[in-house]
Amino acid sequence: MQLELITRQPASNPRPTPLLFVHGAWHGAWCWAEYFLPYFAQHGYVSHALSLRGHGTSEGNTRWNLISDYVEDVKQVAQGLAASPVIIGHSMGGFTAQKYLETNPAPAAVLLASIPSFGMLVKAYFARMQDESWGIVVSASFLQLPHPQKVTTPMLVLGAENDTIFPVNEVQATARAYRTTAEIFPNMAHDMMLEAGWQSVADRIIAWLREKN
Repeated sequence: MQLELITRQPASNPRPTPLLFVHGAWHGAWCWAEYFLPYFAQHGYVSHALSLRGHGTSEGNTRWNLISDYVEDVKQVAQGLAASPVIIGHSMGGFTAQKYLETNPAPAAVLLASIPSFGMLVKAYFARMQDESWGIVVSASFLQLPHPQKVTTPMLVLGAENDTIFPVNEVQATARAYRTTAEIFPNMAHDMMLEAGWQSVADRIIAWLREKN
């Protein structure tokens, strides 16, 4: 399947481990291209963002996709990179990352305002359902829930104080499931990579990645 991939390269001396950004519902690779891709490239990271099938300019549609379909998209792109990437997922992309990591260890992973590890309630999303939502909401509600005990990849879990989609308590529960502690950014809403304080989020990720090295 042809998948859109936006890449930003460092000017010189790239770090050996690339980054792969995975967007959430109603988004595409474009949401990372505005701020995160150039910023991480400036800090030495070869930075890639894919559009999942049916999003951006990628092939496919969104109506009946399951999380497992998106996991295959991430796997396809990751296997085509020069080295195994750090996986950074937002919202639905964070849920996709959790499922991907069950069978595909990565150097590290970051969840931003992710669908929680225990899934989400269909009734909470019914009013927002669009073409892509049916299969995703069903699979993220009970059919394809993550199994955190299978994941060995080091993980940074970030949330936003004013996120009305996945509130702080759900982010904290996800972090506990992965045996870590959530970090919550004040005065920030769900789209953490596009909010006014996006740079503080990026800086925390960069600092954490350097700690891991």
